[in-house]
Amino acid sequence: MSPRHQTDVTPYHRSMPVSVESMLRAHSYMRTGRPSDTWDPDVDDQTFFALLGEMIVVGMHRGNDLGELTLSVTNVTVMPGAEGPIPAGDHVAITVSGRGDWTPEQTWSREAAASEEPFVTADLEAAIVASDAIYGYTQASAEAGGITAMFPAATPPDD
Repeated sequence: MSPRHQTDVTPYHRSMPVSVESMLRAHSYMRTGRPSDTWDPDVDDQTFFALLGEMIVVGMHRGNDLGELTLSVTNVTVMPGAEGPIPAGDHVAITVSGRGDWTPEQTWSREAAASEEPFVTADLEAAIVASDAIYGYTQASAEAGGITAMFPAATPPDD
């Protein structure tokens, strides 16, 4: 398990593991995408779902109805020596995407110094900072785009 960031939660809050399969089932009112073998993120459930909610809000502010947004999960492995803003290791990328103007493209890293401009919105930046995310970015094309947050994987995949 990765070290947890201190969060303002009640003394009765006990972090629960986040199951990607359960998350996608719970969000079945959205379009979903996933690999055949999903990895679960090593995260605090409360801050993870707060961030996911803000990501969905950003997608809806781009002119999408909830059912038009896509929630997708990707397994990502960064090999030693290839790390950059994303450290080496196994990670889980969570993306909310849809149509609309997603410019400007932005990145956020736990290791980078804070910038004067918030990462997409002030609420989204507060949520990503409070979460266990290690990296985030937006991408934009002619008429669509999305926002991705990356987290450490809970357990290494079986070889």
